Amino acid sequence: MSVLMKFYAFGSSKAGKAVSDQLNELFRPLVDLKSEAPEEISEAIRLMFAIPGSIMMKVYRTLKDMEKQSSGNFEQVLKALAAYLDPALVKVSSLVEPLLHRLGAKIHEIDEEMTMRLYQSLESMEEELSFYVKRMEEIRADLQPLVEEVAKECKLGMETLNKNLKPYLDPLLKEADKYRNAFTEWIDDPAFPPKQS
Repeated sequence: MSVLMKFYAFGSSKAGKAVSDQLNELFRPLVDLKSEAPEEISEAIRLMFAIPGSIMMKVYRTLKDMEKQSSGNFEQVLKALAAYLDPALVKVSSLVEPLLHRLGAKIHEIDEEMTMRLYQSLESMEEELSFYVKRMEEIRADLQPLVEEVAKECKLGMETLNKNLKPYLDPLLKEADKYRNAFTEWIDDPAFPPKQS
């Protein structure tokens, strides 16, 4: 069972659900801010992440295209090296393969045992954890007004930021929209156009 599955096991336990519910309820005002953000701010943030991400994808595809373009040369080098590497790889593989098989079996065995112990521990700890869950409810009740105040201040800050940045964001977003199609085409175009036969 992967580490994520073990966290899921805790999250699906009674105590885990209670803790998750408490945290979700506590931070809901902050999560709700995303939907209340002014459109200009949201769009500027989206662009701030989308443009570099798109350029990185273009670079990745270009590197892949370059690899395809020079694959003939690369294959020649591999053939030359194969005469030297193949015998060594065969020898190493014959030595390592049995070890990897036994290691994989042992890891699987340990993982199964850990999973079983995790579920047993969670069951036995339910009563102990209920005290902490109850205490967390009390703390959440104390913290909730503070979190709501922080959310209110953040919303006010976003509105102020939007008001102050609007003269700068509007032209920026207008230009971004003007070049959106050309940028998308450039991103989607291959670096090396297909060869005409």
